[in-house]
Amino acid sequence: KEIIHQDLKPSNLLIHISGSIRILDFGIASREGEKSSGMGTPGYAAPEQKKRKAEKRSDIYALGAVLLYMERKDEKQTYLYREWRKIIRKCMEENPQKRYRNISLLKKDLIRLEQIRQKLYLRSQEYINSNKEKMDQLEKQLLFLDSENKLMKEAMEKQCEELSLANDIALQQKN
Repeated sequence: KEIIHQDLKPSNLLIHISGSIRILDFGIASREGEKSSGMGTPGYAAPEQKKRKAEKRSDIYALGAVLLYMERKDEKQTYLYREWRKIIRKCMEENPQKRYRNISLLKKDLIRLEQIRQKLYLRSQEYINSNKEKMDQLEKQLLFLDSENKLMKEAMEKQCEELSLANDIALQQKN
């Protein structure tokens, strides 16, 4: 029989230096089919735990609450955000029958979402790089135009000086 933790929450999860997650505090854990303690941390405990009917989907509910806790508060309404929220909502369904049947199905959706995130990240990097190349080209054009403008300005200033000199000479000859 599977073990039901019944108190999954951020403080009971430890991220090991290797990146693996370790679950702590099995104090109120029970085996599937046994009567549960009915406890759990408010906000993380599944509704059925109050009725002492915890099951493996009770931990999925708690994991959804942990995912919700991890959510960035400044997250925009992006496709990834909406998909993330769908996963959380499915984890935290009031009715255990509407939740993920097992952790493998939840893992599959999280992996799918991570793959989408990676693809979007790569596309954004490609877009940034292609725009960077365009920006570099524009910058070169602007530098060229700037140097052309300086040359034109110098030429115009020289012409103005020459005209002014010619005007001065013409005035002196007239007088």
